[in-house]
Amino acid sequence: MPELVSVILPVYKPQLEYLKRAIQSILNQTHADFELIIIEDPSEFTGQEIIKSFNDKRIKYVLNQERTNFASQINHGLKLARGNFIARMDADDLSRPERLEKQLYFLLAHQEISAVGSNLIVIDEQDKIIGQRIYPDDSVSIAKKMCMKNVMAHSAVMFKKNDILTVGGYQSEFGTLADYDLWARMILAGYKFYNLQEFLLQYRLHQGATKKYFLKNQLSDTLHIKQKYFRWKKDWNSSAKIRYWLEKILLFMPNKFIYWLFVKTNIVKTQNSNIKSQIDNMRIAYISPVFPPLSAGMGTACFYTADKIGQEHEATVFLANRRVNYQTGHYQIKLFKPWFSFGYADFAPQLFWRLKNFDIIHHYYPYFGVAEFLCFFKKIFHKKFPKIVFHYQMDMVGKGMSKFVNQLHKIFIAPWLFKIADAVFVLSEDYAKNCDIKKYYFKYPEKFYVVPNGVDIDKFKIQEEINLKATGKIIFTAQALDKAHFFKGIDVLIEAIKIIDRPDVKLVIAGDGDLKEYYQNLVNKFSVQENVSFLGQISHDQLPKYYNAATLVAVPSVKKTESFSVTAVEAMASCKPVIVSDLPGLRVTPENNISGLLVKPGDVNDLANKILFFVNNPEKALAFGQAGRKRAEELYDWNKICEKIEKIYQEIIV
Repeated sequence: MPELVSVILPVYKPQLEYLKRAIQSILNQTHADFELIIIEDPSEFTGQEIIKSFNDKRIKYVLNQERTNFASQINHGLKLARGNFIARMDADDLSRPERLEKQLYFLLAHQEISAVGSNLIVIDEQDKIIGQRIYPDDSVSIAKKMCMKNVMAHSAVMFKKNDILTVGGYQSEFGTLADYDLWARMILAGYKFYNLQEFLLQYRLHQGATKKYFLKNQLSDTLHIKQKYFRWKKDWNSSAKIRYWLEKILLFMPNKFIYWLFVKTNIVKTQNSNIKSQIDNMRIAYISPVFPPLSAGMGTACFYTADKIGQEHEATVFLANRRVNYQTGHYQIKLFKPWFSFGYADFAPQLFWRLKNFDIIHHYYPYFGVAEFLCFFKKIFHKKFPKIVFHYQMDMVGKGMSKFVNQLHKIFIAPWLFKIADAVFVLSEDYAKNCDIKKYYFKYPEKFYVVPNGVDIDKFKIQEEINLKATGKIIFTAQALDKAHFFKGIDVLIEAIKIIDRPDVKLVIAGDGDLKEYYQNLVNKFSVQENVSFLGQISHDQLPKYYNAATLVAVPSVKKTESFSVTAVEAMASCKPVIVSDLPGLRVTPENNISGLLVKPGDVNDLANKILFFVNNPEKALAFGQAGRKRAEELYDWNKICEKIEKIYQEIIV
């Protein structure tokens, strides 16, 4: 059973729009098993209406009858918390979607750590990035730095509840610096901390923030904490002593000067370099082995991402010169000639000269021959080479020599690639924890982001049906029918039609490839020629009409190489129920028993029964389809996904 995380969010005199967005950032977490405990002290600016408008059962809201204080609010939340792990959140900050997931798994994997934080992106009132805060990572460094200043960002921390309660919880003596007091007591008691070297929280500086106007009070409390817990001779080095006396002097300075110095010393400002210009005008290179009009999930993902990002930034797609016609969009296409190729592997070291001036290289993985040279150049030139993002699409299996080469690559090359990469996108948490790179997911959690493939929800929707020249109940699937995609389970689907043995149940297959003839022979073998139709290659623009004509859509893949299904997502956006195999990643594309059904991979009888469930229950099929549309809009809308990708790019550059 997943671990419950209790998120505690104290509220007092909130700015309502910031509060609303802070709550939404928690509700959008990829780790879904959490409760959000909001403790509000009364004021003339209550957030009660905003909070109750969410109508989410995971939210517990308490409105105190009288003003308490910051520490009391959090302690009240600790008493209500059901989880063993507590995450903190402030009412004007924004948590990254993967924050709870990554911090929880780190604490589960490192039992000796009591609290884990992260670095911060600093934003202003309009969400513009104005800088960052970078904290020491390991426990020893944190303990040494703590006598100088607080190096655990409170609103970005997750900790073990029992460890906090053991040292007495939060104390009210030091106001909003109750966290600094708590960390000091825990360090003295021998507890260990860690900061993930990833930007998991956006920390907001704005005119109404208490963090701006009460800096002098906080400064005074900081000095008292240092005096109370840290020993002058043993704990303080010369830098700590100098800082202490400078802070003493600052107590006599105006608030505005203290705030100015606070910003200068605590935020690495992007305006002082060319970084701000970079994040406002990014140059991104996209590299993929396939691209539309060739139908493939990886190529479709590359097209939509480049097209959306290219509307605000400079996007260039690099492709091997296998074809002369490629789909155009808000990007440039640059063709390159590989030195030599092996299947979809292209060896092209000359790309260095064409890529070295980009800010980001977004590489759709696996694409052998290119990835290795990118990391080789990254290793040599380091910061002078662009940031590398691997978008991990699937495990490699193959047959014969291809399988042997893939195994060698997995053992000897992949560890080096994922160590050097600046970021790794995975299509789902489920797949990341079960695929061939799962050990890197746990080893380098700060590098991993959940970024699924998506769907154009404006294109794929309920619309006019197309005449498929087939009457009855239509099972539709759109798949590549080549040897590279042998795992799609088309043979299983054809055999399921034979078992169903009903003249009104028709299977329509869109796609082409060198296995098409094999599947056609299988149709003849099972004598289901009247029930199975092959459409050939269908253009992406025409696909929505075929989805609309279908009763349901099936994706019965047989290997865990199938990490995600664009076909399933397009069907869900088109309000159609889907059947997918119970494989890591693929099984979480729809929500089981809500927007889709899962089948055991390769189980023909199970697949036949699930098809008949929708065929015989049209009202259930309709309900599943409506739930699928809602899920597609919430999780798989390309507009939302590309907004997330853009923010990750900015964080990587900063």
